[in-house]
Amino acid sequence: MLKKPTYEELEQRVKELKIEAIKLKQAEDALRESEEKYRTVLESSPAPIVVYDMEGNLVYFNPAFTSAYGWTLEECVGKKMNNFVPDESWPETKMAIDKLLSGEGFSGIETTRYTKKGDIRYVRMGGSVYRNFEGIPVGTIAIQYDITEHKKAEHALRESEERLRAIFEASADPIVVYDTQGYPQYLNPAFTHVFGWTLGELEGRLIPFVPDNEKERISAGIRYLYDNYYGNGEALRVE
Repeated sequence: MLKKPTYEELEQRVKELKIEAIKLKQAEDALRESEEKYRTVLESSPAPIVVYDMEGNLVYFNPAFTSAYGWTLEECVGKKMNNFVPDESWPETKMAIDKLLSGEGFSGIETTRYTKKGDIRYVRMGGSVYRNFEGIPVGTIAIQYDITEHKKAEHALRESEERLRAIFEASADPIVVYDTQGYPQYLNPAFTHVFGWTLGELEGRLIPFVPDNEKERISAGIRYLYDNYYGNGEALRVE
């Protein structure tokens, strides 16, 4: 037969339950405060941030994602964002997904993404797994930095360099491109035709084609070029 608890024992148990209730309330408040803090960080981030569950279904994305890509959270939550990834971008995307599913993070992956309108954006991505209080992975977070303008600038620079090289290659006049130390970085075919040297023969060397009696004058001209014209595109002609 069970012993009937005394009044003092009941009173002690009530006190313990009250303490447990207070601790539970404090834990709930702390959890809610933590969730609000992280949500504030996500909401205020200028970079698009996407949260998925471990099955790849969308759980959340921040306002920056909507601004960048056009989709709203309401039309995407619970769905897979496969239409967001161009076909040619799946290899690096799958590599990132595999890393996340194995519990690893990743960073610095460059790829492309579609906007809702079908435009292509170049992005640099990073991602990590988030876990519950037991340490079990429950989802993934990916952050994307738009590098479209940077890629466009790189492309424009490459095109400019290719045009300039085509002009140099076609020129009938010998052309040499030097670094700031006076070492040749490029010789056009006309230079090789007139003087006989190839770039491979002269890399890391000062070109020995200036006569001794002209070296001082040429050196002075080069110094003047660097001191007065370097960087503004004006030419210095040496006769």
